[in-house]
Amino acid sequence: MIAELSDDSNLSAWRWWERRRLRYNVGLFLAGISAFVLYLAVYFTLGNRLPMEIDVTIFTVIFHGIAFAFYVFVANVFYCLGALSERLPRMRSLESHRQMSFTFGFWLSVALPFLEPLLLAYVAFSRSPA
Repeated sequence: MIAELSDDSNLSAWRWWERRRLRYNVGLFLAGISAFVLYLAVYFTLGNRLPMEIDVTIFTVIFHGIAFAFYVFVANVFYCLGALSERLPRMRSLESHRQMSFTFGFWLSVALPFLEPLLLAYVAFSRSPA
């Protein structure tokens, strides 16, 4: 059964999600900084084991910053799907759906910036020392 959402419930959904956006963005920001620090740690400790030439310069730092800003923009676009997801049929508990969707989306978004340094570390550890 698809329940029609009134304008009040749509507004309520947007308010609920917007009240949590700052927490979401702070989490993204902290994850981005932590992931870059991890990237630097991998570079400085395992750089000699990497098959490709990787260098940390002002240009790479700027590139990572611009790429991360784009990531935050895309993550916030996807964040808006949280409020839209409340229109899904057969939702039993709105509050449960909100909490589960926010938690899943938050941790997925916070984990994604760590893929680059973790893949870099994987490549370094999967090769024999130079």
